[in-house]
Amino acid sequence: MQVTKEVIEQYKNDIAAAMQLKDELAQLNALGDAEQMAEHYDWDNQVFTDEKTGKKGLRDVEGTVLVPALYDDFTEVGSYRLFHKRPHVVQQGDKYGIVAADGTGKPLTAFIYDYLTWDYLSPLYKAWWGGSIELQGLIFEDGQVLLPCCIKTLHQPWNNIYCYDGKELMGLIDLNTMQATMPLFKSIDLDPETGLVTVKKDGVKGVLTVKGLQFVPMSEYDEENGEYLHEVLDI
Repeated sequence: MQVTKEVIEQYKNDIAAAMQLKDELAQLNALGDAEQMAEHYDWDNQVFTDEKTGKKGLRDVEGTVLVPALYDDFTEVGSYRLFHKRPHVVQQGDKYGIVAADGTGKPLTAFIYDYLTWDYLSPLYKAWWGGSIELQGLIFEDGQVLLPCCIKTLHQPWNNIYCYDGKELMGLIDLNTMQATMPLFKSIDLDPETGLVTVKKDGVKGVLTVKGLQFVPMSEYDEENGEYLHEVLDI
């Protein structure tokens, strides 16, 4: 169903009331009820076209312009409830870039990408550039590169740790610190008891330091004095 002003107001009020609850379980339940109600409606932002220029812009369900009609197309429109004002990917000619969704549509990156799309599980954007088709990279909204085009498959994260396949080897991304490794490892595993992340490099099993994700062979592993990458375990 199409969302109405009354539904928007009710949703805002329900979320605000839930956030005032001090009991964590009650708050989660209230937020869940608000989202369950909202799921009956279409909250997608809406593309509009300037009839004079043919350029496209984006507005939310309240009618607020997020991106003026300055660009050729949008790869994703986003939602009022999810990523409402997250910077958007737009197309300009045969290239893509990222622009602000604060009403200005200001470019945050150059239009140098062959394709761009949100990574819905992190603040990152999946990017293809330099003619790369098979391999993707990861960038921040300002175009800063976290990883070049070396990713063949990006796996679902273990809470805050991404693993990915390169052409031949694997790599890792720590979403807590937004650090990443190049594809250097034959395998990446998680110790089920300790949550310690272990990797195998050049036939040698080891761990990664929290700072810099540096490889440390198990023969040099110092549990008491070292800080090594762990997954956060649900206890």
